[in-house]
Amino acid sequence: EIQFVDNNNGYIVGRFSTYGLFAMTSDGGASWGEDVLSQYPLRGVDFINSTTGWIVGDNGVIGFTPDAGSNWYQEDPGTSENLYGVCFLDADKGWVAGNNGTILQTTNGGLNWDSRTSGTDKCLNDVIFMDSNNGWIVGNGGVILRTTDGGLSWHKQVAETGGWLNDVFFVDLNNGWASGAMGIINTKTGGE
Repeated sequence: EIQFVDNNNGYIVGRFSTYGLFAMTSDGGASWGEDVLSQYPLRGVDFINSTTGWIVGDNGVIGFTPDAGSNWYQEDPGTSENLYGVCFLDADKGWVAGNNGTILQTTNGGLNWDSRTSGTDKCLNDVIFMDSNNGWIVGNGGVILRTTDGGLSWHKQVAETGGWLNDVFFVDLNNGWASGAMGIINTKTGGE
């Protein structure tokens, strides 16, 4: 997974052999610095600015950096499920999606993680929030979940596909896209 927070600062997580790889650039991708951070593959990354970010990966890995990856601190999510998607709105509010319908939420920057009921046992691959209340999660089997109460409860939305959905992106509360094995789907009504 790759994320840029501005024209210069970008981050990538992935897998090198069986290890978790983190790479970053501060020059728009002209050069990259790499580091092996985990004995497990890393699957998701989210930075809220050029220095503060989180990574997630297999076996319940959640890592936090306050200094653009110079130092990483492991957080305890209370699960060993593989984690695939991470989204933070600010330094406190964040959500994680993972295997077997796993949804985790924090309101204190990851010091504590609370499990939320997803209503599915499918693998959940990506999560996005537009504000403190409105968010979406996508996953295998065409799963799309929506919350309007900050992630306390989730309801299923109808997808135009039964295939895997790997990524979700919204530009506002109505206009969004999800992509996966069967291509790209979009909504102009927030999925309703």
